[in-house]
Amino acid sequence: ATVRQRIISALDILRRRDPGLMISVTISAEPTGPDSAGRDLITRAAADKLRVDAWTIMPFDFSARVTGMGRASVQAAEALKYELMSAYHESASAAYQTMGISSMNGRTDTGETIRVTDFQAMLSYAQTHHLARFAFWSVNRDRPCAPGRAADSCSQIDQAPYAFTSIVARYRG
Repeated sequence: ATVRQRIISALDILRRRDPGLMISVTISAEPTGPDSAGRDLITRAAADKLRVDAWTIMPFDFSARVTGMGRASVQAAEALKYELMSAYHESASAAYQTMGISSMNGRTDTGETIRVTDFQAMLSYAQTHHLARFAFWSVNRDRPCAPGRAADSCSQIDQAPYAFTSIVARYRG
């Protein structure tokens, strides 16, 4: 809690020194929304009246095995919306404008599989609600694995090279 308050205080100092600075905070999530640390950051930022341009969830590496990662990611984003609406006392439309999704592509280090179809579902959600951000980890993994290639340099799933990048590149906010 002390570290999270220091983060919010530091961001507040930066915002006051440069009002045009874009602030994006990336937080862990479960299918039920931001984890407890993320919820605490949101609550502290709102209490300090800190405007954050993008509260971005990472909807992967969930504590329990999940299938249907596109659906789970959208579920997590919807829960983020409600957290922002509650903390900042704002409308759904305002919350969506300060939300983001940054997913993983392919197989995660906890064994989840995020497929191209999952990214298409996330893209549709992001476009429908005009989220502030839609991104992923990471372009260097956006290709199938060649024999002997390290897992951090390929998706570990059957896919066309840069399939995830092409989906994210279509996002226009």
